[in-house]
Amino acid sequence: MTDEKAEIRKEIRTRRKAYSSEQLKVMSEEVCRQILRHPYVRKAKTVIAFWPMPDEVDIRDAIKALWTQGKDLFLPRIVSDTEMILCRYEGEASLAAGRYGILEPCGEEEEITTFEGYREGLTEIVMLVPGVAFDIQGHRVGRGKGYYDRFLSGKQIYTLGVCLPFQKLATVPYERHDIIMDGVIG
Repeated sequence: MTDEKAEIRKEIRTRRKAYSSEQLKVMSEEVCRQILRHPYVRKAKTVIAFWPMPDEVDIRDAIKALWTQGKDLFLPRIVSDTEMILCRYEGEASLAAGRYGILEPCGEEEEITTFEGYREGLTEIVMLVPGVAFDIQGHRVGRGKGYYDRFLSGKQIYTLGVCLPFQKLATVPYERHDIIMDGVIG
C-alpha cells in the first residue's frame, strides 16, 4: 500500500511539472471560486482551512474572502511529529513559519465545540483538507504523515478535499484508518 501511495505522489509531482506557474494560478483561482460557492461552505459558521504549501492548490484568496465574510476561521498548527492543533486565523500578519516551513497561526489552541452532530445541521462547520490526490469516492492520499487522519478520527465534521484538477484520480489506495472526504473540490 505504501508503495502504491508513493507512486501516486511521484506521478502527481510529474503531472504538476507539466503546467506553467500561470496555469497553476488560474486553476487555483477556479478552485477558490468553487470553495466560496460550495453550499456547505456558504452556510458554515466555522471553516477550518489550511495555508498552502508551495506545491499545493493556492487557496489563500478563499481564506481571505472567508475571513472578510466574518466566518470563524481556523488553521492547523503542527505541534509534534504526530499532532496538529487548531488556532484562529487573524489575518496573514498573524502567521509565522512552523515546523515544515508552512505558515501557521501564532495564537493559542482553540477548542471547537461544534464537531459533534454536524450531520443533523450539516453545515455548522466545514474543514478544507489538502491532499496529494483524491478519488471520486473521497479517498485521499496525503503526504504520508497522517496528521489529518489522526485529527479527524472520531470527529463528526464535514470534510471537503481540495486539490487541482490533475490531482483527481479514478481510484487511490486507502487503508482502514484513512478518513474519507465527504466531498472533493478541484
